Amino acid sequence: MTYQIIPAKDSAYNRHILEQKKGIILVGLEQNNEKDNPKYLSSGLNSIIARIASKNNNKIGINLETLQDKTKIEKARLLARIAQNIKICREAGTCIAIHGEKDRDSMREFLSSLGASTSQSSQAISF
Repeated sequence: MTYQIIPAKDSAYNRHILEQKKGIILVGLEQNNEKDNPKYLSSGLNSIIARIASKNNNKIGINLETLQDKTKIEKARLLARIAQNIKICREAGTCIAIHGEKDRDSMREFLSSLGASTSQSSQAISF
């Protein structure tokens, strides 16, 4: 199956896209400009959106190339948000897609270091 890559915008747009279309990869959820709360990171993904994506055979995309030009603090913030999105996807059964990793083994190691299960990291695709 071929997937269409769509960049994420605001939460209403993301939910609408995931509900209406099938076979898409929604990329860049963690790059929103919302402030993080002390108890919850605003990672752009919640369990409802993750379940909708799983039901419609959509994937949540992670673009690792956006981490290259960031400061250490911004990288830490983005990696924490990515880790939270991976956890939410694991609980909802949503598949993950990664952009920026050339080697399949390094992609699996990266996902497992951020909290992905072994089955989740083996099902992940690179685009």
